Amino acid sequence: MKIIKYIALIIIVGLAIFIWFSSRATGNDLVTVTIGGRDYRALLADQPAEWERGLSGQTKHQMMLFVFPDKQLRTFWMKDMNFPIDIVWLDDTAVVGVERASLIPDGIPQVAWPRYSSAVPINQVLEIPIDLKQNLGLNIENGDKINIKL
Repeated sequence: MKIIKYIALIIIVGLAIFIWFSSRATGNDLVTVTIGGRDYRALLADQPAEWERGLSGQTKHQMMLFVFPDKQLRTFWMKDMNFPIDIVWLDDTAVVGVERASLIPDGIPQVAWPRYSSAVPINQVLEIPIDLKQNLGLNIENGDKINIKL
């Protein structure tokens, strides 16, 4: 009987560890971003695997904040996107560019999809689904400040 209890305990602990690592791997940590004095929740992508995946394959229309360890020119593309997004380039908290990438190319192979690059080195990017942006009435322009609570 003790063996069954130990096996059950090992399974429970293993499942808890798996769930924790799975949530980290999919960028499920949430951060608060403040835009125009209003707080919003965004998925956090602060690891290379999360940067690569981004919002690709997601069905839930949610913002995602990419946080990088340094400032560089960054390039994004809409691989496996299920909905259109805007890309907001951030130098710390200052908006230095907005890529209105609101159309997902239909009928074009993914390898031919356009890439979107920052004009200056940046260390953060905010991806905002178009329908969420419209529903919230967000209008983000160069020079705006976006405060981030990690």
